[in-house]
Amino acid sequence: MFEYNTNDDFETSRKYGFSSRIIKDEKIYKHIVNKLYEILLAECNFDKLKKAVGDEEYRDILLKEYHLI
Repeated sequence: MFEYNTNDDFETSRKYGFSSRIIKDEKIYKHIVNKLYEILLAECNFDKLKKAVGDEEYRDILLKEYHLI
């Protein structure tokens, strides 16, 4: 009936910058991030790709911009 979040849920959320209620599986999140990287490569947008790899906040912005989350 009730779903309880554990400390692991909060740690995963903090680490990957997403709500565990939205994306519960780390594997799914990695798949979505890889899809973003594929899109950026296809666009030859290497500046965005380089920044997205190193900056989690920027990556989350791009995930929303490309409607992946």
